[in-house]
Amino acid sequence: ACGYEIDRIWRVLEFEAQAKPLRELVDTANQTIDSGDRVNMENQTKLHEWLETRLAAQSEVPTIQKLFVLSMNGTQLARVPIPSEPQVGDNFRYRDYFTGLGFDLDPEIKLADMIDEPLVGPRVYPSGVHMSSAYMSTLIDEQHLKVTFTVPIRSTDSDDVVRTIGLIGTSVEVGEVMAATQIGDSHTWIADLRQDMVDGRPKRGLLLHYPGTATRSEPITGERLSSDLVEELRDKDFASAKVLTEDWLTGISDHNSIHPVIINGRSQQPFNLGWVVITAEAEE
Repeated sequence: ACGYEIDRIWRVLEFEAQAKPLRELVDTANQTIDSGDRVNMENQTKLHEWLETRLAAQSEVPTIQKLFVLSMNGTQLARVPIPSEPQVGDNFRYRDYFTGLGFDLDPEIKLADMIDEPLVGPRVYPSGVHMSSAYMSTLIDEQHLKVTFTVPIRSTDSDDVVRTIGLIGTSVEVGEVMAATQIGDSHTWIADLRQDMVDGRPKRGLLLHYPGTATRSEPITGERLSSDLVEELRDKDFASAKVLTEDWLTGISDHNSIHPVIINGRSQQPFNLGWVVITAEAEE
């Protein structure tokens, strides 16, 4: 269920990324930036209008409640709905959803300045799509645990060379993904084995869903798999893996089923998201 919903988000973004009006608007914005001028809400009105139209057209996909576009160098060109503190003109090249590296760079370090075009795409991922690690939004009115999905916007030049000119994406609260998949709540956990920076330093094993919570929007200290268990799951045959050592697994027997979240039907087979679903039987 998780894999289906995530793949649906990507396919919507891939469809929108092919639109000629989007490519033309992003090309124009890149030229504005290259000339040394700053993009802002005023000179990106047409792109915002286009995004609003496309967001309304995708209203049947419950997890897509916002859309954004980044330029070639990671500058935000548009975002709808427009937040109370717009970030158009701000640069996000340090974010995992721009680089696809699996972690955020320090925006104060020059390494981020060296990345002058999106790394998300075939050069990093054969599938050409990316789901960021979990993070806390910096927007005052959206301070929740989120993941961001991005796909490249490509344009073909006069020499028939395909170039990546920007990214289109959507940020989704983790709880919204779980709600859309209608995962049973009583004995199901979902954990991310990938690295994240939610606690301010790189860690793995963040619990995204667990018994007693229909959704998970804000992290609570300590809600992670142990580092030993994370490494075991990253190396182990999922079919035979057992969860026996976690203090928070109270009332659970050793008859556990652990499966990676896999997406099929893409160029990379199978496409492992780095998430695992843990289900268990309650002890009688």
